[in-house]
Amino acid sequence: MSIILKKETMKATLEFNLDNAEDEILYTMCVKANTTMKSSQVWIKNNLHNDNLDYDYDVIQNDKKYELKYSTSSEWSENIVGNVCAKLKDDGNGVKIKLGNKKIKLDYNELRELKCLLLAENDEHIEIRETNTIKMFK
Repeated sequence: MSIILKKETMKATLEFNLDNAEDEILYTMCVKANTTMKSSQVWIKNNLHNDNLDYDYDVIQNDKKYELKYSTSSEWSENIVGNVCAKLKDDGNGVKIKLGNKKIKLDYNELRELKCLLLAENDEHIEIRETNTIKMFK
């Protein structure tokens, strides 16, 4: 088995010799445990009178599942801070979206068309900022 660390993404790429029984077991364990988790912050210009952006949401991506959570901003009431407000799951045939109690199933063409409509209508300034954990202290 060899391990290659890709500098630009800092993700390990594992190469296995599947003729070797030990490598086959390691391969199975790594593939089953392989999840790509990414966290982003959503900053929105909520005030028309200044250019300040507010940290409103967190987006957690875990493989093909996305969760939109209320941020820890003081603008949200205590009972909703950190709660999930929307979910999106790519099931390979399209996406399933859950907003509150509403559930929507869209194929990829419908999703693209919805994105186009939302982008055309959108007059808000929104930034998605990727967040990285440098070190965790316990």
